[in-house]
Amino acid sequence: MPPIGEDLCARIADAVRPVLGANAGCAEAYTRWRRALGELAVDITPEPKLDRRIAAVLEHLRTTASPSPSVGDLARITAWFWRQLLAWQVAAGVLARLGRDVRRTRCAKTTHAGVLMAKAAEIDFPDVSAPANLDVAWIHGSPAAKYNTDPDIQVHAYNEHTYILRQNMAVHYEAPFMFLLLGRSAALLLDTGATADPRFFPLRRTIDGIIDGWLARHLRPEGYGLLVVHTHSHADHTAADGQFADRPNTAIVGAGRDAAWPYLGFTDEPDRVAQVDLGGRVLDCLATPGHHEAAVTYYDRYSGILLTGDTIYPGRLYVADWPAFVRSIGRLAAWCAQRPVTHVLGCHIEMTTKPGVDYPAGWSYQPDEPPLELTTDHLGQIQQSWSAGCVPLGWRAICWGGGLRSTASRLAMTCFV
Repeated sequence: MPPIGEDLCARIADAVRPVLGANAGCAEAYTRWRRALGELAVDITPEPKLDRRIAAVLEHLRTTASPSPSVGDLARITAWFWRQLLAWQVAAGVLARLGRDVRRTRCAKTTHAGVLMAKAAEIDFPDVSAPANLDVAWIHGSPAAKYNTDPDIQVHAYNEHTYILRQNMAVHYEAPFMFLLLGRSAALLLDTGATADPRFFPLRRTIDGIIDGWLARHLRPEGYGLLVVHTHSHADHTAADGQFADRPNTAIVGAGRDAAWPYLGFTDEPDRVAQVDLGGRVLDCLATPGHHEAAVTYYDRYSGILLTGDTIYPGRLYVADWPAFVRSIGRLAAWCAQRPVTHVLGCHIEMTTKPGVDYPAGWSYQPDEPPLELTTDHLGQIQQSWSAGCVPLGWRAICWGGGLRSTASRLAMTCFV
């Protein structure tokens, strides 16, 4: 295993020096990061073939950087730095050392933004084995958007490899949810929100920060990919696609039926189940038209989550094609009956906690929301409501023609509770 040469030391120093000095803020995170680098430098120096060169690089980063870089800068720098070490074949010695120190000392495991640097290991994604965390208070707007202090995008870690994002209601009243799922070789972003302009909705920057932090913890190889797909092609689910257009190692699948369905093989076989493999983490994809002709539902085998878009969510259900919607709900119910489903997650919350009462369209303040998550029992309730030919309290669906939503059209259900 060759030692790191002086040229790599220079490359690391030249690459990170301007970035560290570019932004203000986050002095506390920077202090923790410097302390961790100092501990690592001390621990690494006894390695015989690395001698003092790695320690010199770490010391350079620790002592010469600006005192106030941002958390995102530190995450990107650290992720890049460790990938450089791996590329120079020093991972075996360094990571073996780090693996012991991470378990043994508090200082050695605390980095820039609380990220835990651990020994690189193969990540397994056994079916329905993921821990689940939905203990979260979602941002829900404010009475006056101009005084809103919520982040543009709320990020919640459902587990180590799964993130749920919600757009700020003050930025766009639809406040859609998006989902980032990470596998061994690629990540999948489901939907891109309701606003195109990154100044008001910095989705790419947010996604890059999550992925960079995840890569820093899991030390994946260069060229880690991102696949951008959608639940359907309405504008509140696709607006920020353009932010990813020039992102390296990224594939964007169009949301319309002419793009999404051929990609998944639904054009000739609409009843097939397609698979997307992110590297050990597999998603099953089902065509579920009704709300929209291009609607797709995703089942994540690892977490057991059923991602339904606008087909089913806690709110008023809008249906463009009633026969197709009936078939899709029946198909999802049959699918879920054969598999463990932990949560049914749609892309909006539009209900109050009062049975049968939803928020009016266009409102940007929803202080009394129910949880995002539903269960498979809700699919059965939908089927029971139309089988009985009645309108049970708690549900409402609106069907419309030509894309116009109208309460004068056919009513089938009143909203979720």
